[in-house]
Amino acid sequence: MKCIGIEIKNTKAIFFAIEKDGDDYTILNENYKYLELADDTDNDEIRRFTSAVHSFFDTISADRIAIIKRNPNAKGKYAVSCLSFKVEGLIQTYATREVEFITSLKVSGYFKKNTLPFDTKYDYQVGAANLSYFLCND
Repeated sequence: MKCIGIEIKNTKAIFFAIEKDGDDYTILNENYKYLELADDTDNDEIRRFTSAVHSFFDTISADRIAIIKRNPNAKGKYAVSCLSFKVEGLIQTYATREVEFITSLKVSGYFKKNTLPFDTKYDYQVGAANLSYFLCND
C-alpha cells in the first residue's frame, strides 16, 4: 500500500510518501520534500503549483492521500493562514484519487500506542510522515 501524508503550513505543502509491504516501509520521496506557492495572485504560479502536485501524485500512484485537517476557527498563535486553504483547495483538485482529511488529534492518538518505525530526513516532515504511516495502518 502506498500513502501520501500532507501537512500544510501557510503557503507550503509538506509531502511524505511511503509504501508498506508487510512490516517493511519504503520512503518514496527522499528528494521531494515540499512545494511552496510563491505568489497566490499569479495564475501561472497557481497552474505550476497544481501541476507539480498532481505530477507527484501520479508518479507515486498512491492508494491513499490525506491532508492534516486544520481548524479554521483557531485564534492567536494557533490561527491558520487564509492562504493555506487556497493551497488545500488546489491539492484537492486531484481527480484520480480522493484526498482525505484526518484530524491531528486522531493521528496523535494513534501515536500514543505506536511509534514511527523510520526516521525523517528533516524535522519539518514529521507531521506528514506520521500521517502517511497512520494511513498505511488505519
